[in-house]
Amino acid sequence: MKKREVKELVGKTVPELKKQLTDLMTNLKKIQIDRQIGKLKNTNLYGQTLKDIARVKNVLRQKEGSKA
Repeated sequence: MKKREVKELVGKTVPELKKQLTDLMTNLKKIQIDRQIGKLKNTNLYGQTLKDIARVKNVLRQKEGSKA
């Protein structure tokens, strides 16, 4: 995720962030399967997806915390 994309996360609504999180989670499952069978060419993709998930969760937690 580029810096510009990270800044765009803050502007998204909670439902949009939840949808993006589920998309990233399903993508991670596909990457894990490809990694296990040796089909994955870009090995950095796994770690990068994990970091993207953490970023989305962080912004989501901040937004939900500010509403409470």
